[in-house]
Amino acid sequence: MSGVQVGVRIRPFLPKMDGEDTCCVEMTDTETKVTNLLGNRDEKRFTFDFSFWSFDGFGTRDNGYTYPLDDDKGYKD
Repeated sequence: MSGVQVGVRIRPFLPKMDGEDTCCVEMTDTETKVTNLLGNRDEKRFTFDFSFWSFDGFGTRDNGYTYPLDDDKGYKD
């Protein structure tokens, strides 16, 4: 019997009016780290079977879909 595999994905920010958004997430292949930017900068670490980074290193096609600008940057779509 096989187990359940869990993955997490970080998507690009939606456009904001003020442009003051800051990314508080870092990823490796299986670990996701979230940093509290508003308080004492505590970090929370989570381990998943897969962590998919899609925050930067992407372009957007006319149809709205994104694609990696460089395969070595780790972007996953």
